[in-house]
Amino acid sequence: MTTFSFRGLLTASAAVAALCVSAAYAADAPPKLSAGVAKQIVAAQKAAQGNDWAGAKTALDAASLVPNHTPYDDYEIQEFTLLIDANTNDIPGAAAAAQAAADSPAAPAADQQKNFKNATQLSLMSKQYDKAAVYAKKLQATNPADPSMVEAMGQAYFFAKDYPSAIAVTQKLVDSQLAAKQKPSRNALEVLLNAQVTAKDEEGAEKTLEILVANYNDPNPPSFRFIARIIAARIRLKGFLILDYQSRMDEFYREMGQWVASGAVKSSQTVVEGLENMPEAFLGLFEGANTGKMLVKL
Repeated sequence: MTTFSFRGLLTASAAVAALCVSAAYAADAPPKLSAGVAKQIVAAQKAAQGNDWAGAKTALDAASLVPNHTPYDDYEIQEFTLLIDANTNDIPGAAAAAQAAADSPAAPAADQQKNFKNATQLSLMSKQYDKAAVYAKKLQATNPADPSMVEAMGQAYFFAKDYPSAIAVTQKLVDSQLAAKQKPSRNALEVLLNAQVTAKDEEGAEKTLEILVANYNDPNPPSFRFIARIIAARIRLKGFLILDYQSRMDEFYREMGQWVASGAVKSSQTVVEGLENMPEAFLGLFEGANTGKMLVKL
């Protein structure tokens, strides 16, 4: 399964935090920051714009010492703490800030989904899997349409060992993408496959593996990446030769002839013009230059 990028994960939330602080301070619209807290957060924001994260942290610490905090003051302090910790690669600190923001009773309703996503993903990154699952359930209740949110939910449930929930959310995403004729999310497929294998859902794992191979088959794989999962799911692989079915050739010609005639099956072929190009066509067979049969037109 793909791991989350720390900075990429928080780009949106950092922007929201900065905009939210600016709007609250400039427009003074409810909910609003206390004057003393707003002053320090604006100072932290200016320092952050210059990549002075130490200065931003100092200003934020000063904001936390302003007396008579409101719950909204605390919420905005946690939002900005998240921004600072993201840019200083402090994953535990960012996780704590994201969790505090998600739990805040003062969080605006418009921030709810974003807060639950951040708390889910950062709890995963800090290996707090039980907490990640709690926030995943809250995120799921908001009916997210963003595939990355669904993937985060699936990972949270998987690592918390809630395999039925992991299967349910990722299967729903994969099914919706297939129904829309979209390429299914690879990360969702891998979460789904891992959950199915662990839950001993052999039939489901086999179907998911088929979708993975069909959509993400690497022509030059560094290794047989799914072999461990195939073994764990007890999936059987069987090779065959055309001669194994020699006795059914009449049946094949009869049915295939009908399918080709009706257009249900279309054949592909590569045609090379001129007998003089036959050597080139022959060598092309060994280089993958043909689609279907390689023919030379005289």
